[in-house]
Amino acid sequence: CVPIVAGPNVGKCSTAAGRYQFLDFTWKEKAQRYHPRPSGFLFWKQYSFEPHFQDAVVHDWLKDSRAWGMDIPKELRQGNLDKVLRRLSGTWTSLGYGIETNSMSKHLPKVYQRMLEEELNR
Repeated sequence: CVPIVAGPNVGKCSTAAGRYQFLDFTWKEKAQRYHPRPSGFLFWKQYSFEPHFQDAVVHDWLKDSRAWGMDIPKELRQGNLDKVLRRLSGTWTSLGYGIETNSMSKHLPKVYQRMLEEELNR
């Protein structure tokens, strides 16, 4: 694990890794549920941590309204970015609203909108 040097968890350590800074136990739990191509046999599954598999796991996890208690894609389509970020901040504390003291940049909604338009125009 990597020691945390700032914030409310100073002195503890983090196992966060990958594109989405998965903690080791979170990756194991979510990969078991959402990984598209685990390898192995019966109970001895392995879940590749390659970037495209991380993307697939997060994509399907975010689409699962039961996991979040809300329909995230629907909320985003309705323009409720702040509501979604508040919900996700318990998992990704760097989004703000959680245990970290950072706040959302005023530029994030604009960046999000630009990226959304790019994706929709593909």
